[in-house]
Amino acid sequence: MARIAIDARLCAYRQGGIASYTRHLAAALAPELAARGHTLILGHARRGRPLLPGAAPVQQPRLWTPPHHRRERYTLPVEFLRAHPALLHSPDFVPIAGPWRTAITVHDLDFIRHPDRLTPDAQRYYGQVAVAVHRADAIIAVSHATRDDLVSLLGVDADTVRVIHEAADPLFGPPKEDSSGEPIRYFLMVGTIEPRKNHETLLDAYAVYRCAAADPAALIVAGAEGWHADRTVARLREEPGVTWLGTVTPEALVPLYHGALALLMPSWDEGFGLPVMEAMASGTPVAISTARALIEIAGNAAVTAAPDDTRAWVTAMHRLDETSLRADLRERGYGQSARYSWERAARETADVYDRLLARPHGTMGRRRKRAN
Repeated sequence: MARIAIDARLCAYRQGGIASYTRHLAAALAPELAARGHTLILGHARRGRPLLPGAAPVQQPRLWTPPHHRRERYTLPVEFLRAHPALLHSPDFVPIAGPWRTAITVHDLDFIRHPDRLTPDAQRYYGQVAVAVHRADAIIAVSHATRDDLVSLLGVDADTVRVIHEAADPLFGPPKEDSSGEPIRYFLMVGTIEPRKNHETLLDAYAVYRCAAADPAALIVAGAEGWHADRTVARLREEPGVTWLGTVTPEALVPLYHGALALLMPSWDEGFGLPVMEAMASGTPVAISTARALIEIAGNAAVTAAPDDTRAWVTAMHRLDETSLRADLRERGYGQSARYSWERAARETADVYDRLLARPHGTMGRRRKRAN
């Protein structure tokens, strides 16, 4: 039986995205690994609390090195050495080398195609992925779209990447009260304010929709301010009919999903798109961009529009005023979201760990694409 560590430092600094993935995966992995006789070690940042308070037999050491620190490749191995892991899983792309097997999760590679969407510091950190994917002993991708990008952009052999989908937090589900009446009239967008999320196209489309609609719905935007966000934040504060809530806890998101006409997700690119899964599990109709990962996870349960087609997003908002369309999307969304669960993700991740631990040292090779 083995000691398996997860680098969970990012959870003390962020709420959504990779931090959310790490929280939910760790919670589901705790009983799964215990049942297999393994010990789970969750390293958390010194500024944060243990990820699973009171959980046994999980060990949760405090780590002093902040996430994305320039010297973490030197200091973090020393910190993890005290926990004696046989395997270290890095959910934030970059493996930490040491006398253990390494697994990484790659969420998306939009920053390879569009480095200008990141700050210089973020480019420095995530730019390491080009080397990381060939050094890690195991690679997990959160969607087939991300796996395909690993192959096409970084030359990784597709057969060496395990696709393990994320899921909605069990917190998100159908409304408990009778919601057969007309919902409160607002559209919802959930996501960090950064270029990749494409708030600008949505704001342009919403302004057109608001002027044309006889009874326009409002637009509520939930998400923390990210990088390169100044212009978008200014618009969110000034555009008529738009309300920006900033960071919203998962608990506060529940009624927001239940009351929305629809979730609008116009992202240029996504690795998975957790808000789409959360909305579908909540019975909220969804409109998504044609980003490959969003199409992959939403299936036929969403209205689609190209991320650069403002007119298509205007049309989508008008269509989502139709009660019959929303009812159809709601039922399709329930069925689609039921296909995913964190328990399944934990089982599949634990399988990756077990296969990796069963391999003799020295058998892990570089993951270049096979020659034709």
